[in-house]
Amino acid sequence: MAQMLALYKTAESAAQATEALDSAGVTNEEWDVLTDAPYPEGAFGEKDAEHKLYVFPFMGACIGFTLAMIETIGTQTAYLL
Repeated sequence: MAQMLALYKTAESAAQATEALDSAGVTNEEWDVLTDAPYPEGAFGEKDAEHKLYVFPFMGACIGFTLAMIETIGTQTAYLL
């Protein structure tokens, strides 16, 4: 597998290069775009990143809610009025 590094001064020229790669038959799984500025995902036609970060906040919320309910119920039953 050959590797290549290309540097572009503007984002427009980088986008044109990715379009040229697509027209040459190179799939977007074979290349990556690295920038120093925060462009939205897919701005250069690159593949979408697969991640499952959304699972962790939901799991944390469920575990936190469950522990809070256990502590509240335990406190209510331990200190009867």
